Amino acid sequence: DKVLPDASVAGRVASSVHKVLGKNAAFSILQWLLRLWMQQDAKPTSMLLEAADLHRLHEVAPVIEVGQGVIAIAKPAGQTTEAVIEHLSQQLLSRGIVCTSVSRLDHPTS
Repeated sequence: DKVLPDASVAGRVASSVHKVLGKNAAFSILQWLLRLWMQQDAKPTSMLLEAADLHRLHEVAPVIEVGQGVIAIAKPAGQTTEAVIEHLSQQLLSRGIVCTSVSRLDHPTS
């Protein structure tokens, strides 16, 4: 059995690699992890979510994309990442989905 990092660990690793080796190296690591995650036997997050779930999530923050193990949102201005993740976690916990955040690579954050 393989121990696979979750999205939070992947984001921290990718962020560190991005700082040292650049964006291409960070994306290479994320693509490698994505291939590993896709090989897992677990159902993709997109299959676990129903239309009602997506509607509730969209009330918290606009949903950009849903993929295997990933829900990409546009965090509303004026809200902290922590508050948005907490609210999303509450919405998804009943489905057995745990939320963590991953740092973005395309724009510096404060």
